[in-house]
Amino acid sequence: MEVPELHERVTPERASLAADRSRIAEIEAQIHALRAEQQLVQDRLDAYTYPVLTLPPEIIAEVFIHFLPAYPRHPPRAGLLSPLTLGQICRTWREIALLTPKLWRAVSILLPSRTRREQLHVAELMLARSGSSLLTASITSYFVGAERAFIGLIAPHCERLEHLQLCASELSGLDSVKTNLSSLRTLMVGLSTIGFNDPGPGIFLTAPLLRKVALKAYTSIWLPILPWSQLSVLSLDYIRIQECATVLNIATNIVFCRLAVESRGNMERPPIAPLRHLETLVLRVHLALDPNVNVEGLCSTLTLPALRELQVAEVFLLPDPTANLGQLLSRSGCSPAKIHIMDSEQPLEVYCQAIPSVAFHQGPQRLIHHIRPQGPNKELPDIGEVESLDWRNEDVEFEDSGPWWDHEDLEDDDS
Repeated sequence: MEVPELHERVTPERASLAADRSRIAEIEAQIHALRAEQQLVQDRLDAYTYPVLTLPPEIIAEVFIHFLPAYPRHPPRAGLLSPLTLGQICRTWREIALLTPKLWRAVSILLPSRTRREQLHVAELMLARSGSSLLTASITSYFVGAERAFIGLIAPHCERLEHLQLCASELSGLDSVKTNLSSLRTLMVGLSTIGFNDPGPGIFLTAPLLRKVALKAYTSIWLPILPWSQLSVLSLDYIRIQECATVLNIATNIVFCRLAVESRGNMERPPIAPLRHLETLVLRVHLALDPNVNVEGLCSTLTLPALRELQVAEVFLLPDPTANLGQLLSRSGCSPAKIHIMDSEQPLEVYCQAIPSVAFHQGPQRLIHHIRPQGPNKELPDIGEVESLDWRNEDVEFEDSGPWWDHEDLEDDDS
């Protein structure tokens, strides 16, 4: 009788299980070693200080200021180049951004009714953040009276107001800011035809530094409102030809003048005193394709001794363009470097032969770059660039400015 073996036979399956148990032990040892190495590497990273974080807050704040569009241009409401972007990097940068007044000094607001309350809240926060910095304020309103609330926010800060742009239906509420406009340098106003309430005489006479003015629609209501004699840059749309003399006879110190003339009215061309400081003159008709335009004779009333650049629609020089232009230059005793004739029916060579000492150019009048609301969510020309509001601009397609800033992003928190 045979005796059975005392030990079990080692099968391939049992051998595989033993190998797996051994491998698990090896992996756990490797994991422990990797975790130890990971901790060492993390400790080195935690001890590293990025060079940018070693900069003093004052230097970082100065970099932030140069990150935004150059003042007085207002930054976009959101996204890249918005001051809000600077607060989304880290807590330190957020604190610096919130405590840098110059980041919040360009206040721009668009008032469709559905976001009115939120936008006013954002404007209020920005005004508070701006500290004692000079301000740029731009408002576009698409319904009557909405601008009054925004002007009410600006009023306590009006002594810091350097550039003001209003595009609305009327001038309601402006009487609250006229007490102290000691810093105001640029004024751009684009009113719709809905209404034009008289804001009261002398509204901008308290602005001793005001030098640049652009008006979308000129009427005689502006005569007692503006300090005409101290202006150096003047741009007027929709001014009737018979009113040009009235304005030019009191705006005697202008260096740049752009007039988009509306030709309706009488044929009277009152005399205009010599404009001794005027270097650049842009004369165009408001409606370039109007077949009934009649602006003849205006140039015959001008004397421009300091003229360096003239941009003029040919209709102002009729009935004899080259002769009338030559008389203007002779009467003025000026020698402009460049003359651009707009909507000319005569070949360029005719002008070059008649006045060979001047460099002539030709081209069509472009669509007027209006200083007024263009439609919901549409941006406006940059404030402070009054000189660019002439025919030289390409026809501008305004881009959708996107949603308004989330006002909660401006609140203090620890995030």
